[in-house]
Formats: sequence, structure tokens, C-alpha cells
Amino acid sequence: MSDPVDLAKLDPATLAKHLANPEGTVGIAVTAGLNRSNASLYTAVLAKLAVQTQERILEIGFGNGHEINRLLSCAPGLVYTGVDVSETMVAEASLRNAGPIENGHVTLRHASSSALPFSPDHSTRLWLSTLSISGTTLSLISPRSDASFAIRVALYWVR
Repeated sequence: MSDPVDLAKLDPATLAKHLANPEGTVGIAVTAGLNRSNASLYTAVLAKLAVQTQERILEIGFGNGHEINRLLSCAPGLVYTGVDVSETMVAEASLRNAGPIENGHVTLRHASSSALPFSPDHSTRLWLSTLSISGTTLSLISPRSDASFAIRVALYWVR
């Protein structure tokens, strides 16, 4: 077993890299830290989102998928689609949410926010969560979305 990652000892460039695209054990540790620091923020957003039975939710930047089950518990029959740029986070979230994935309530995709592999339909609520964009312009919030929320959206200009 490897030593735990001390986030306080990460230099700013390494931390920024893993906030933009978490990879490996450092990325897993960074997102675990975000789970802790953003817990009350997620609670407030879930209350504000006020999801309804059988709604469709699109989250961009789901990280390790820690909040997916909490979102699904807000109303029956929700259908959740998540997109994340990090292969590590897609793998982590897939393990964490294996049950809802198997029963068809959750779909997770590896993709960039600037090149979504689909278009949200008119009944999809868009939830941007810890979204990072590397030198791109985000132009995906559609007027067809029922609601849009952003949680600690950050722009990373990586050279």
C-alpha cells in the first residue's frame, strides 16, 4: 500500500494540474479533499436544484462520483449522465456507482466539456460541477435546459 498523499505539500502547479484533470493517486487524493471541502456546497445546490421524479440530469465534471447517489436519492426515477475529462475519475466513479450504472440510472462518459459526445435534450437539467476548461471556450449551456448550476467552476489555462 502506498503512502497517503499530503495535499498540503503539493506545489501549486501540481495541484492545479490535478484540479483540471485528476490522475492517479494524487488525483484521487485531490478529489477526496474536494468531497470534504465541498460537502455543504453540494447540500445547498441539491436543495436549490429541487429535482423532480424522472428528470434527466447532466453533470459535467463529476470527479470521483461521490455525490451521484445523494443526487439520485432526491427523487425517484432520476436518470443521470455524467461527463468528466479524467479517465481516472471515470474509473473511480464507475466503481463507486456500479449499482446505479447496472440498473440504467447512471451513465458515465469520458469526454471534454468542449466536445460532448451528445447533445442534452430539452428535458435535461445541466449541473456543472468543479468544471475545468483548459484554454477553451465553453458554449454548451443551452436555452433548452431546464436549469443550470455551477459548483466551483474553474478555468485552467495550461500551457
